[in-house]
Amino acid sequence: GSDVILKNIIVEGFTNRFNEDYHPNSIGVVSHQTQGTKVMDSEFYGHFTGIGCLNGEVFNNDVHSNYNKGVGGENCKIFNNNIFDNPVGISLIGGNTVENNILTNNRNTGILIKYQPNTITNNLIQKSPSPVKFSGGDPDGNKIFNNNFIQYDPTSSTIGNKIGSNYWDLFDSKSEGCIDSHTNNFCQSPLIVGSIQDSKPWKFQNGWIY
Repeated sequence: GSDVILKNIIVEGFTNRFNEDYHPNSIGVVSHQTQGTKVMDSEFYGHFTGIGCLNGEVFNNDVHSNYNKGVGGENCKIFNNNIFDNPVGISLIGGNTVENNILTNNRNTGILIKYQPNTITNNLIQKSPSPVKFSGGDPDGNKIFNNNFIQYDPTSSTIGNKIGSNYWDLFDSKSEGCIDSHTNNFCQSPLIVGSIQDSKPWKFQNGWIY
């Protein structure tokens, strides 16, 4: 099938949260058999994976309280979602655009990247130990820019060394090493903490808007 639209639905999981033998098909919505599927304006919770997307779009959804990840994507557009209280907010295989999402309190990582390329921009990722983490592929094969990273553990993140222009709340003052000597809202020094390297971090949250 093609051009399937799923809208204004609530899908509650049926998996026993205390059962460790999760079935891989315990997914709120799977678009793997369709092209151009749009999953929008809905709520998914209590599954192993909230939404599984292949060659489709996922937008304007609340995805929360799932047992493995909120959204899994391959060649998908994932935007304007509220994704919270999952172990992993979004897991990416490759070919995805992730934009304008709010990811909060995803317990292990906000966005997990398994393969490249992916474009990640204009997201708010907060209250996760690692805002972005890599588990495979080439970290430098992704574009990660104009994101806000709030309340994270810098030792838990693996971002790669060819990203730039993100806001990091632990690197936005002179005492933290951010000096805006050109008064252009950028820190003139790169952020280098552990495996995090941002070549041109913003001094202010949403600095690219102003």
